[in-house]
Amino acid sequence: MTGENQELLPAGAKIGLVGARVCVVRDASGAGVGLTWNPWSLVTAQGEAYTPVSAYGQGDWPGPLYPNDASLTYHVGTCRAGLIPVHITGGDVPVQVEYNTQGGVYDWRLR
Repeated sequence: MTGENQELLPAGAKIGLVGARVCVVRDASGAGVGLTWNPWSLVTAQGEAYTPVSAYGQGDWPGPLYPNDASLTYHVGTCRAGLIPVHITGGDVPVQVEYNTQGGVYDWRLR
């Protein structure tokens, strides 16, 4: 990780990487859809939710990052994919990925 991130995360920090792919299939506003990491989290069996990191460098991860800028809009027919890094503390082990927006809450169990 970059020096900037090393200062923000404690030594031995664990990072979970959520691989996400979203395709815009409908846009009632016609203005485009902004994509961010905010709705995504990792959840433990005890119900504790871990949210994406707040500072990161593009070169810190083994692949491209999922979009994280609501001002960049995507239109119907556009798909975007990438990684979302999440800081996990202690010995917690995530058991599901959660996507929580005004349109509903969706979750996927991890194996």
